[in-house]
This record gives sequence, C-alpha cells and structure tokens, in this order.
Amino acid sequence: MSLGRKDAIVISGGTNDIGNNSTKRNETLVMMTQFMQKYNNTNIIFVNIPQRHDLAKNSRTNLEIQAFNTKLSKIATLFSHVTLIKIDFNS
Repeated sequence: MSLGRKDAIVISGGTNDIGNNSTKRNETLVMMTQFMQKYNNTNIIFVNIPQRHDLAKNSRTNLEIQAFNTKLSKIATLFSHVTLIKIDFNS
C-alpha cells in the first residue's frame, strides 16, 4: 500500500514526553522535519501539543511546550502538504 495526494497522515502527541530538555525537543523537531520531507507525496496533519493544566502556565514544561509548538508551526509553513491544527483548551 502506498500513500498519495488523496491520503492523510495525522500525528498527535501528548505532553508526557515534553520536559525540561530543549535538546530532546530539537531532536524531535529534526525527526519531524525529516518525516515531512520523506512523505512529501501525501498530506500530513500535525496537532500541536496542548499545555499541561496541572502545572502553572509559566512553568518550565509549559514554556517548553510553547517553544516546541512555535517551532513546529514555523517548520510546517515551509511545506505545502503539511497542516498544523492548533488546539487551545483555554478558549
């Protein structure tokens, strides 16, 4: 089975693996960028990482999540076959 222009891959992650490690965050973004490049023949939909509601909004983890989402958004705009769905449970 091969994926084409009429197909979509949806990727949604959680907050459990987001911590205080910006190196891991950057490595994850590199892998995601490589994924976008590899599967350029199909639609990719990313769902951003939600904030942790059990932590303060300005906690280190939530700031890491915000930084991750910002970088992912910038990367996603570079690819016409990639869409980023921004979720915000505070609205």
